[in-house]
Amino acid sequence: MANIRYHRVKRVIVKSKGRKNRHCRFGTGCIHGFSFCSIIVAIIFIVALFLLLLFFFLQPCSSDLDCATDNPCNIDFCRSNFCRHEYIKDCCNVDKDCDKTQCYNSFCNQNTNKCTVTATQNGTDCSDHNQCTVNDKCHSGQCLGNTLNCDFNQCANGHCYKTRGCVYTNKIDDTPCDDQDLCTQGDKCWNGLCTSGIPKDCSHLSDECNTGMCNSADGQCILVPKTDGVSCTKTLKTCEEANPVCKSGQCTAEPKTCFDNNPCTVDACVESIGCMIQYNFSSGTCVPGCRENSHCPTSYICHDGTCIDIPPDLNVNVRFIDYEIQNCTNSSGHRLLMSFVMDAGKDVLVTDTYFRVIKEAGDITTATTQPLGFIDEVLNLDSNQISNDTSRSAFTLTTACQSVTSTNCNSIFAGRSYEFDLKLTHCKSINTEPFQNCIDPNIHVQANVEVSISDCGNFNEQQIIYTYGSGVLYHNGTKYVGMNPMNKIDIRFSTGEDTRVYAGIETNVYHNPQLVANLYSVRFCSPNNLHHLSKCVTGQQGSSYCPYTGCFGWESTYDSPLKHHVDLMQTGYITALAKSNMYNSYGCYLDGVYYGSDILKCEQNPMCPTAWWPHVMDDGISFTTEWIKTHPEYTDVEETLVVDMVYRITACTHTLRNIKEELHQISTIKLLK
Repeated sequence: MANIRYHRVKRVIVKSKGRKNRHCRFGTGCIHGFSFCSIIVAIIFIVALFLLLLFFFLQPCSSDLDCATDNPCNIDFCRSNFCRHEYIKDCCNVDKDCDKTQCYNSFCNQNTNKCTVTATQNGTDCSDHNQCTVNDKCHSGQCLGNTLNCDFNQCANGHCYKTRGCVYTNKIDDTPCDDQDLCTQGDKCWNGLCTSGIPKDCSHLSDECNTGMCNSADGQCILVPKTDGVSCTKTLKTCEEANPVCKSGQCTAEPKTCFDNNPCTVDACVESIGCMIQYNFSSGTCVPGCRENSHCPTSYICHDGTCIDIPPDLNVNVRFIDYEIQNCTNSSGHRLLMSFVMDAGKDVLVTDTYFRVIKEAGDITTATTQPLGFIDEVLNLDSNQISNDTSRSAFTLTTACQSVTSTNCNSIFAGRSYEFDLKLTHCKSINTEPFQNCIDPNIHVQANVEVSISDCGNFNEQQIIYTYGSGVLYHNGTKYVGMNPMNKIDIRFSTGEDTRVYAGIETNVYHNPQLVANLYSVRFCSPNNLHHLSKCVTGQQGSSYCPYTGCFGWESTYDSPLKHHVDLMQTGYITALAKSNMYNSYGCYLDGVYYGSDILKCEQNPMCPTAWWPHVMDDGISFTTEWIKTHPEYTDVEETLVVDMVYRITACTHTLRNIKEELHQISTIKLLK
């Protein structure tokens, strides 16, 4: 190998006063800026590059055959000894040569070398990348959208930009506008919003029993009756009771009945005289003159100075409905709940009809020798007139809380005789609360029951989680969801099964095998449409105005807007009154499961069993509407029924979790009588 020597070339800088530096290399002489050899090298490079490109892009040829290629989209020919290739318009060789968008697909037809275009189905979502269109859809291969309206705000000027959408500029404050409320005047813009003006004054129409208000529908002043029961002033007649009150916008006084709660008197009011009370002893059931029961014949009681013959305690039937083992909420352990109903026939005292009911919880007592402190508590005592001849009292009795396990459950609760005493009160009217015109004859009925416990199982704590759902109602296969004023059921001509309504909940834990949603309390009620809070009951009034929504919470509130309410389920069990033939209620779970432990609920499919329950939901309860046809509380042609359901989430694992608050779902339906 030849030796190669590298020589460092010194760069000589010649400085000359008043001239630029000169560069000299290899003794070639000096020129300003560039050397002569650099120019020669550049020219040679350019020529070589041109020849190279000519070789690759201009193929030499002598005939068209020399230029033939495999590309069907080219016209190949020889011209001036060089090959030429011209592209055929709209020709394709592979699929990627064809265009493709959101609204059409295309592929290369190898037979014709043409792109076949297939438009996407009309209505397919797409995007035209224009912020000034909305609801973009494919149509005949094009992505088209509706023009975005930016002019809906009367207090702002809107302009649409393709990349930004609507951009608003507030109009000058105090610009006139319309808040769409006919009961306000002088509406003006403020900070881009239309603010209400001065409310229309209708106070000139107000009186003791009515309030002048503006009707937002037409802007006219109307009279709105005040809540029934508000005191008012009226010149009373002789046969009118004192303390008149407003009723349906009129100041009215109740007729003076002169009722002295004594069936042995004939009570009447004569306008010119007043009350005239006369004793009636013709029936033989009344003996005048007594101060105590010992002054009266056997079976008589002394009432208001008169001995009254109270019929013997006949036609009274106490029935056991069901039982449940329940978690104690205020202490550890569990307790036994037993539900009963008592049906009693009417008594006719002289000329007045009286119904025998259990008036208050203190009228139900137990022997001091009873096990477990029975009775520890009386739950859900309710009495109703179920026919012209019969009254019904429903109640649930509980034992004291016990430390219960799956192994000692039967020994604690079962094999015992639970005895109790019922004190009956004779009342003339039991369709209003409190009961009116009652006589206490001190009549008692004793009853007992032996319960065979069959559902003692694991006693796991409940897990309550926050969830979402909806309240639903079914009637004749039609589904009604939520608090919808359009929901209506015509029961005027309904018979048999047509009268049954299914109420329940549908939640987001429906398909979760670890969680089961179960009803805890169910109450239906009807609002008093004359009450100022009636729209709170049906959910038609804003929550900021209403202390409660639905059927719960009004019991402790003075001047309740509820006309009537019934508890179908209370604290986890279906009430005895609901299970009786008055409402004929039952749950979506069979009794053995529904009133059993949580483990039994979890063993079932977490939904209502469609094998016998007709509708799919997490949990539900049914009731009949036959009662509404004759119930004295329901006199309107169209009656709004609100079904308020409280539910809990049961954890189907052994992991203990904290119990959270109950969840509410409310549905409304109008029953047409």
